[in-house]
Amino acid sequence: MSNQSAYIIEINSKINLEILNYLYSNCIIVGTKTLFNEYKVAIIELNDYTRIWMLPEEINIIKQ
Repeated sequence: MSNQSAYIIEINSKINLEILNYLYSNCIIVGTKTLFNEYKVAIIELNDYTRIWMLPEEINIIKQ
């Protein structure tokens, strides 16, 4: 799953509003994180090298 291209398609309403600038922008999946020992989420790197985790339903993975 590492270094795959993706873009953000949806943002939870509880998230910081600064992330709205990245909606529909390209990013790279650099890893995964496990939440509550159950949910696997993607860690994505944005264009300005900021890394955040997002739920799978919030990102769209670009097939190469």
